[in-house]
Amino acid sequence: MRSPRIRERGTDNTVGALSRTLFPGRANHKDVQTEDLVAAIFATESGTVGNLLVSQVAPGRKNRLVIEISGSESTVQFDQEAPETLWLGKRAGSQLLVRDPDALSPEAARFSVLPAGHPQGYQDAFNAFVADTYAAIEGDIREGLPTFRDGLRSAVLTESIIESSKRGEWVDVPDINEPEGVQ
Repeated sequence: MRSPRIRERGTDNTVGALSRTLFPGRANHKDVQTEDLVAAIFATESGTVGNLLVSQVAPGRKNRLVIEISGSESTVQFDQEAPETLWLGKRAGSQLLVRDPDALSPEAARFSVLPAGHPQGYQDAFNAFVADTYAAIEGDIREGLPTFRDGLRSAVLTESIIESSKRGEWVDVPDINEPEGVQ
């Protein structure tokens, strides 16, 4: 497979991706039918550039998910393997914030269901999502709950990443707001 040529794409919503199946078989002797490594670079209409690395072949990692956002003045990072902390970086130094339910806004505090010092993670987030979903079904729409449109956007973006990897070149991400954008 070829990797996408990195070139200036202007301000389009585009993605360039590369995927591989590094281990076609597992210890349980089952064949792997999907990729176990995906790397993607994207550019948005606003000029934002980002990257994504998905790997199921990183020895020592425990289903790690890292989200890092960098701006001109600071960077913030969340690491799922250390869910109690948030890293904040600035030119003058960095700091590690530890979750403290007593310091949260009322809206954020409802997600912090355990006292400080007790790890809160995936299951707690999933339980909060399910509770918000049931509340929405009953008519109480909660801020931040994903919509069907959000799901469509995720599916279109995933399909664009797969297409870029297959073609070995940048592809445009269809606009779900345009009638001809999604087939």
